[in-house]
Formats: sequence, structure tokens, C-alpha cells
Amino acid sequence: MSDSKPYPVLKKIGRGLYWFLPVLLIMLILHRIDMVQLKQNLTNLDRIWMFLALPLYPLSIFLGAMRWHYLLNRFASTSLPLRFAVIQHWAGYAVGLFTPGYTGWDAYRVYRGGKAVKTYHSGLTIIILERLTSLTSAMLILLIGAGFLSRGNSEIIPMIMGCGGILLLLSLAGLGLLYWENGHIVHIVLEWMKRTFRTQVGQQPVGNIPVRVRDTLRTRELLILFGFSFTFQLITIIVNYFLFHAIRNPLPLSVVAFSTPASLLITMLPISFGSVGVREFTYIYLYGLFDVIPEKAVLVAFFNLMGLLINGLIGATIFASQFERTKVPSNSQTQKENF
Repeated sequence: MSDSKPYPVLKKIGRGLYWFLPVLLIMLILHRIDMVQLKQNLTNLDRIWMFLALPLYPLSIFLGAMRWHYLLNRFASTSLPLRFAVIQHWAGYAVGLFTPGYTGWDAYRVYRGGKAVKTYHSGLTIIILERLTSLTSAMLILLIGAGFLSRGNSEIIPMIMGCGGILLLLSLAGLGLLYWENGHIVHIVLEWMKRTFRTQVGQQPVGNIPVRVRDTLRTRELLILFGFSFTFQLITIIVNYFLFHAIRNPLPLSVVAFSTPASLLITMLPISFGSVGVREFTYIYLYGLFDVIPEKAVLVAFFNLMGLLINGLIGATIFASQFERTKVPSNSQTQKENF
């Protein structure tokens, strides 16, 4: 069997699932919801809460760009301007918006960030650090939110808490392993990316000596990284908190803090086109545990999709206008350029 085409049957099944699952889930959702009730909920929106929620979508992307910029400068031999990180982060979001689990966004940033820090190894290490700290933060918030829930809500809640606890331990173990020995882990992932995306991203643009995480990030840097990740999760929770007020079905903050990380985790799975269908089905199920009717839960999911599309449109505009002009700045440019 050729190395370039491992497990062709499984790849075909995965590709079919990627396109078929959203259609199936949307059909199930349309069969379940009352369209008249949905229209009534849509016309009865509290627009003030909607206007409070909308600006938080671009803010979350900008915060992500700041986190990426912070890590890039920890691994780079020269200081990179924030402008470079914002443009490439947002453009990459547009490129990878509808790829499975946003892997296209990650691959784009590995490529652009790898060129900036002179090694794709460090570029990928940064992305893995972001993913693991985000997962750790999300599961901690989920467990904290669950601690304030009534135990009589549902038998499924303890199961979700158990899964959250396991994922928290796994993410902490992954961070520990990456911190002490990131060379072998990143090499394996780079080889997978070369086969999956059919690129030469695994080749080092300059040199091939990996930068060790423990030599780059000390306690202070790790705390700042977790601060970025926790803030990102809190913004996402606040968005949903505002949206449930907008549809006139306010929920306790503890319920939103529990459900939002769980739904984010499920929608990040690379199993459908842009998580379409998966997001809506997850919202109906999770918030249904707290007596939210499907017609309102699917509205919040739809507004989240609209927020993602707004960010994608901003990113596509940046990508179209800046892709040809934006280059990794040289040392002389870096010293002169300020954001």
C-alpha cells in the first residue's frame, strides 16, 4: 500500500460522513421543530441583547490573534508586529471556516507562523499549545458551572461531568508531555499534516532544530497563555448568555457556563461541513436538559453560525486584500513597524 494513500476506504467513509451528516441532522431538526413557533420567536427578539452580543464575535477572533502573536514572539528570534498576527489569524479563519474541526485554519497558521518563526516545528507547537490550553480552560469552566447546577436536572449531566473530568486530565497530561518533550509529538503531527493536506509543511523553512517548550515558556508565560484561553472561553459564554436573553429565555449563568464548553467541544469534532447540523442538534439536546424548547435552542445555534459567518466575511475580505501584500517582516521592518 502506498504511503501517500493510507486507509483509502476509511478516508472515503470520512469524506462521505463529512457531507452527509449535516444534511441528515438538518432534516431531523426540521422534522422536530415547529416552524410557526420558530418564526414567532424570531420576530419577538430583544434587539438590545442582540446588539450587545454581536460585537463579541470579532472580539473573540482578535483575542485569539493576540494569543497567537504572544506565542509567536516567544518562539521567534525577532519581534513580530501584532498587525501581522491579526491579518494572518483572521485570513486563516476564513480559509478554514468550513474545514473539519477548523483544521484548515490550524494548517494555514502552521504554514504562516512556521515561516515567521523560521521552523514549522515551532509553528505547530504553538497551535497544539493553543488547543490544549483551550481544552483545559473549557473543561475547568464546565466543571465549575456543573457544580452550581441542580442535581435533579438530568441523569446525563453527571455523565457529561465525568467526560469533562477525563478530558481535563488528558489535556493536562498532554500539556505536560508537550512541555517536557515536544519533539516526537510535533514530528508525528507534521507527518500527518503532510499526508492529509498534501503539502510540504513538514519541511523546515530554515533549519530543523526544534525549540523546546520548557526552554521557551516559564511559569509567567504559561499563566499568560491560560489567561488568554480562559478569557476566550468566557467571551463565548457571555455571547450565549446574551443570546438567550435576546430570545427572551434567560438562563442562569451556571447553565450557560456548563453547556457552552460542552457544545464547543462537540462542534469542534471534524465530522461535518463547518459543524452545520451538529451545532444545532447539540444545542437542542444540551439546552433541552434545562427546559429550553427546540425552537429557541436552534435560534441561538443559528445566531452563533451567523456570528461565525460574520467573522469569516471579515477574514475573507482581509485575505483577498492582504494575501499578496502581506509578507513575514524582515528584522529592519520589524524594528520600524508598530501596530
